[in-house]
Amino acid sequence: EMFLRTADMGVFQILDLQDFPGQGTALVGVLNAFMESKGGVTAARWRQSCSPVVVLARYDRPAWTTHECFRADLQLAHYGREDWRSVKVTWTLKTADGAVVAQGSLPTQDIVQGGLRSLGFVEAGLAAAAPARLDLAVRVESKQGVAENSWPLWVYPKANDKEGLLDATLVRAWTPETEALLAAGRKVLLIPEQANWADTVGGAYATD
Repeated sequence: EMFLRTADMGVFQILDLQDFPGQGTALVGVLNAFMESKGGVTAARWRQSCSPVVVLARYDRPAWTTHECFRADLQLAHYGREDWRSVKVTWTLKTADGAVVAQGSLPTQDIVQGGLRSLGFVEAGLAAAAPARLDLAVRVESKQGVAENSWPLWVYPKANDKEGLLDATLVRAWTPETEALLAAGRKVLLIPEQANWADTVGGAYATD
């Protein structure tokens, strides 16, 4: 989905779907060496995010609090064979046991084949939904085909007193005051600011 959300992305390659047992075993496939399922994901769930037509949702973060309004911009990565006409877009926000927190639909529209297309946006209040895991499900349907996808969200009550909930003092640097708190038997949570990372190994990320 990260690649499909990238406008003008030409192509992506999945090197191999199966485990590779030769020249140094690499057990990293979605399927095993015999092209059998390893139970990690169903074929239907895989196709939701890896198909010629994929529904996408862009939102700020996976965790929210009850005083916020959830918003997601919906898109369709449409690399199928033809335009989709009179497309209906429906969405639901449900709890793990299937209770509907919010639902709605977007205006009917035509989706041109061959790129990343905007569908519109969804919004929902979260005041009555915590603490809970919610699932945002979106279905895009036309005579030419159907595409659907879903994503997990987590909703928590708003915390007014974070230090009280932690039962600890939050500090941003190792100082004599921090040491004194520990010597007095207090609990301390040290999360240093970036300027205080001098003695740590820097993180790095590079694609293959």
